[in-house]
Amino acid sequence: MEIGYPDDYPAAELKGRRVRYLIRVRKMQEKKLRDLDDTFAREVFGLSSVDELRQRVRRNLEGDEAARARRELEDAVADELIRRNP
Repeated sequence: MEIGYPDDYPAAELKGRRVRYLIRVRKMQEKKLRDLDDTFAREVFGLSSVDELRQRVRRNLEGDEAARARRELEDAVADELIRRNP
């Protein structure tokens, strides 16, 4: 692989030069996701089943959405109060 460096490159030894690099790949790996099953729920989250994990995720998402909606409402009320009472 050959790379050209611009004349204003910060490293003086590379300014305006073309450098050839040799790249050697030693190993390629692929990450594999664990199966989403009861064992995963138990080992990672300490829950009894994947259904319980799904319920917890749903509750967390719903709670986050409710908190976001409440913040938006409070912000809108505060903005309206400030607008009406300069």
